Amino acid sequence: MRLLTFADIRPLAAVVALAAFLPLPAVARDFVQDQAGMFSASTVAQLNQRISNFNAQTGKEVVVVTVQSLDGATLQDAASSAFSSNNVNGVLIFIARSDRKDIIVPDRAGAQAGWFTPDVTRGIRQSMESQFR
Repeated sequence: MRLLTFADIRPLAAVVALAAFLPLPAVARDFVQDQAGMFSASTVAQLNQRISNFNAQTGKEVVVVTVQSLDGATLQDAASSAFSSNNVNGVLIFIARSDRKDIIVPDRAGAQAGWFTPDVTRGIRQSMESQFR
């Protein structure tokens, strides 16, 4: 499996655009936590910069967490744990590499605002997944 480049993950830009609903900016942090080694270092740096800029403008975050495996956990449980442990104020994109599973988890405000309907998340996931083949 090849490392993904910034061009490969353009669908994440759609998530950044959809997550725009305002509070306070997060403390500087790594928004991309690539524990599965799916992205090149330059892609992680570019995404962290873009998401940081987005966060400074909107107060919302896009947090991307990749893991090698779910290790027996359900996708929902693993994503919920990552969402909670990262105190996500926006949206989490969670990818389990070897399990070939992913999920998009919006915060309550995003879900209630209707930004992440099942059709929207399905479209984003299909765009992302097409880049992982």
